[in-house]
Amino acid sequence: MNIFQLELFPEAVEKIDLNTPKIQCLLSSLHSFSGAKERWSARKQQGLTDRELEAAIAYEFGIWGGATHPFSHTHKGGKQPKFWLGDDWIYGKPTFQGRKLIDLVRKLLDIP
Repeated sequence: MNIFQLELFPEAVEKIDLNTPKIQCLLSSLHSFSGAKERWSARKQQGLTDRELEAAIAYEFGIWGGATHPFSHTHKGGKQPKFWLGDDWIYGKPTFQGRKLIDLVRKLLDIP
């Protein structure tokens, strides 16, 4: 792993604690619309390229949205989906976006 990767992923993606607020809120955002569980299951069965996965994340995030449970979080779809923890608006530095978001969702949802 090179230095650039270490900066992007301070924690190994293989060691994800599902009980952290970041992960709980991200999973909530990925399942905020009816039928999301079934869509993710189908995507898992077919496998997705990075572009397809990014489009799927954007679809599940919708235009933008969020919640206050278990912690305040916001998500935004579109061409470059983003996720913020601890904020209720789509400004400022996202908690997850780009390659980090794609890799994390791939690992969390076991998408080949």
